[in-house]
Amino acid sequence: AEGPEAGAAEDAAIGDMNGDGYPDVVAAVELAHLIYFENPGAEARTARWARHIPNVASGRGSFIRVFLADFDQDGRPEVVAANKGDQSGDAEALNTISWFELAGDPLDDTSWVEHELTRIVWPINSQPVDLDGDGDLDVVGGSVAERRILWFENTTTDEITFVEHPIAIVGTFADGRSGTGMGAAGPADGPGSVDPVANARAAGEDENRRHGVTGFNMDFVDLNEDGRLDVVANEFFQHLVWLEQPTTVDGSWRLHPIGTFAPDQLVGLVAADIDGDGDEDVMA
Repeated sequence: AEGPEAGAAEDAAIGDMNGDGYPDVVAAVELAHLIYFENPGAEARTARWARHIPNVASGRGSFIRVFLADFDQDGRPEVVAANKGDQSGDAEALNTISWFELAGDPLDDTSWVEHELTRIVWPINSQPVDLDGDGDLDVVGGSVAERRILWFENTTTDEITFVEHPIAIVGTFADGRSGTGMGAAGPADGPGSVDPVANARAAGEDENRRHGVTGFNMDFVDLNEDGRLDVVANEFFQHLVWLEQPTTVDGSWRLHPIGTFAPDQLVGLVAADIDGDGDEDVMA
């Protein structure tokens, strides 16, 4: 795909969306929409892939992340995506984190049904992960402008349902300050050019009590080996930190510094046992 179909393609997810045994692709296009590409099977290298831009996800501004996840464990994936509004980020309007039900053929526009998880200012992520360890996939999202991350607990029985929970972060800033808060944005020269100190002052908040975790990049791993998934993230787009999952759903998540890239910016991160010693490391 090229041109308007793939204007500033930002993210893609791969999975068998039509049940024919071949992996298909859904992409988040930062200038406009979500777009589905159907794998033609044996002719995948030479044939044109049929594609569809769902009307429900068209002309919506900037889709920034997209994932596939089988929330109801029926063997068919759902689509979950974050829409930040304007390409450069909308710091005022409420935009959606949504999951999309595929009620039939993904090439049929009527098959796409949107279900909003939440509306927040400047959504930046919507990662599926079994955060509570109960065997189904939850969703972890983040807001740049609201300076917070949050998670949606999968409570599905007969129909797919979620319950929203805040992730309250306490502990030590990566630069040595201690604080409590529900999130912060990036540095003045970071993605979206949002200044967390200026934002805190404008809101009448104490900037020394605001962390900088927005969910821009995250991975999930049990770093302290307590049986609960922790969150590895970046703070102020420069520092690598991890958040220790509490023992209760309403508990606070303690922030622990890992390292820093300052004055450079951290773009990607992944957790893995890099040195083969049986515990998880982080590469960024």
